[in-house]
Amino acid sequence: MMPRLFLPSLSFIAALSLAAAPLSAAAPHPSLPGPRVPDGLGVNIHFTDPLAGEMEMLESAGFRWVRIDLLWQSIERERGSYDFSAYDRLVGHLEKHGIKALFILDYSNHLYEQDASVQTEPGRLAFARWAAATVKHYQGRGYLWEFWNEPNGGFWKPLPDPAAYAAMARTAAAAIRAAAPAEALLGPATSGIDFPFITTCFERGVLADWDAVSVHPYRQNEPESVLPEYGRLRQAIRSAAPTGRDIPIISGEWGYSAVWQNHDEDAQGRLLARQFLTNLSQRVPLSIWYDWRDDGTDPKDAEHHFGCVGLPQHEAGQAVLRVKPAYQAASTLTTTLAGQHFIRRLALGASDDWVLLFGDDRQLVVACWTTADAPRKIRLETAAAACRSRNHLGGEVASLAASGGAIELTLNAAPRYLSFDGLDSTLLNCPAPPTFSCEVVRAPGGVIVVAVDNPDGDAFSGELRLTGANGGAPLPISLTTGSTSKQVRFGTHTPDNLSTEAGLEIWLGKHRIMSQPARRYGLGDTDLLSHCAATGDGDAKVASTQTIAAFKGAPPLPGFDAPVWEITCRFEPGWRFSTIVPQAARSIPGRPSAFGMWVCGDASGVGLRLRVRDANGRTWQPDGGSVTWRGWHHVSFPLASGTAHWGGQGDAALAYPLQWEAPVLIDNLSKQALPARLLVTAPTLVE
Repeated sequence: MMPRLFLPSLSFIAALSLAAAPLSAAAPHPSLPGPRVPDGLGVNIHFTDPLAGEMEMLESAGFRWVRIDLLWQSIERERGSYDFSAYDRLVGHLEKHGIKALFILDYSNHLYEQDASVQTEPGRLAFARWAAATVKHYQGRGYLWEFWNEPNGGFWKPLPDPAAYAAMARTAAAAIRAAAPAEALLGPATSGIDFPFITTCFERGVLADWDAVSVHPYRQNEPESVLPEYGRLRQAIRSAAPTGRDIPIISGEWGYSAVWQNHDEDAQGRLLARQFLTNLSQRVPLSIWYDWRDDGTDPKDAEHHFGCVGLPQHEAGQAVLRVKPAYQAASTLTTTLAGQHFIRRLALGASDDWVLLFGDDRQLVVACWTTADAPRKIRLETAAAACRSRNHLGGEVASLAASGGAIELTLNAAPRYLSFDGLDSTLLNCPAPPTFSCEVVRAPGGVIVVAVDNPDGDAFSGELRLTGANGGAPLPISLTTGSTSKQVRFGTHTPDNLSTEAGLEIWLGKHRIMSQPARRYGLGDTDLLSHCAATGDGDAKVASTQTIAAFKGAPPLPGFDAPVWEITCRFEPGWRFSTIVPQAARSIPGRPSAFGMWVCGDASGVGLRLRVRDANGRTWQPDGGSVTWRGWHHVSFPLASGTAHWGGQGDAALAYPLQWEAPVLIDNLSKQALPARLLVTAPTLVE
């Protein structure tokens, strides 16, 4: 949707929840949370009997939902006999504190399925009977009902099977609709946003039954990186949903372990706030943080350290939960934004600066931070004389004065909240940046290309400007509705053996609505892949075949004269990936902070990565995401602080110079039998 200028009005604030929905679409299910904070925020729990004071802590943090397994095996111990007593106790505690439940209908039951999930017709019918009885038992409370947990991973046995999962879900949905027709159903609760698994479910008709699509967007890099995946998932839902249905995305489980590489409890607190804020900015009605409590104390076990609070500690004979920064961050967010709607992201600063506007009919609040490696100064224009500032943990409450009609502040990785009394017309008139993302790409022949990725397919008409030493005359950019990618070519005169310096700005009329700082772009070793071989890696017991060969077909861009290679893979079920490995040591010139690669995708859902080794012998593996598209697409591999790395000596800092370990790595994320065929160019360098 093209950014627009808004005039302040009470009716506008009241209608914010409808801004992202097509006018012709049916309203979301009434059990789904509305747009006000904190109505759609919650946590995963693993208990039915809380500790003394635990429910009060959940309520005080502002959590309005809990997500919990509702285990078939524990409820139906004898055929046809259901014991809900443990969950009845939990429901009593929840209702006393105004908290709702997202119940997961899982897992298998040995009375009907032996050593497998729900695979047989008798098993499906038994699961459906139990699910219908369960939902009917708790109907009318506004709960949500989710089919299984992460069926694309180890929770579906013996191996993930989207067709079998969809058959189970459709059989159970029919039984539930007959017994309790007003309840809200959702799925598939995939680990990650597993497009091959999800689209197979869509092809089997599950969207006729579901009121929301739930996913678990785990990642170790920043939460803001989920935006392109959400865009593509929304496109897939729109393509498969029944006519007139507006089916939202739910973030049903997502967290950050405090002991992942380059993470700690302080980083976990920052990321919780940013994850919730990012989901709110994407109109995701329900966001569930994983987890409520830590599961253990082993410093090497990441699963033990996802909690908002620590394990119970005994003080004066009572179990006390240790408050972590994640809990403080949740409490600050829900308190500061209480009763407010997300309005839009403001077009201020650069593309990695996040300035989100929230409001109700009395005040506005700006939540702001940056994903840049260094602090970033911005200028926030306002009609107010001052605002109140608070950090993400609730401290540093101070007043910031405006000067010259603006407040100047410095952003860093931790969100900051600025509260303004009244409906500031200057803030409300600030335009939004486009929903798409742009990348500057260096191509052979002295050409700069801006690659536009528009997963939502929204229309836009504006202007692109290159900045920096190799900037040029501005060019128009126009995207029609449904257009998901585009390339805009700028002619330059830089020889191929030299790097190019360029930044990017997007303008809408008189407003600069997005910018990226100038960086240096080099072609690198365009003949690199001709000196590589394809090899399998991962579980040695899992078979795979892989090849790499020069490709003579159409290039990614007109006039693109660098070589293109074809990579084919075939995986058997299990943990397996293919690597493209240099046959002799290949050094990487300069000090690249990221790599770029043109990829012609096959929508197979395989993961794209690459590997480099630094001067300290440490291996770094930046992630380019999963291949969810068909046709040519530009993929970025940032060497940011969150990049996976291992081995070597020294600290976790990247030590130059670098050398290639694997210019391309193709990971079978689904762990199912899978063919893949990609066309790729050699990686380019970004400094």
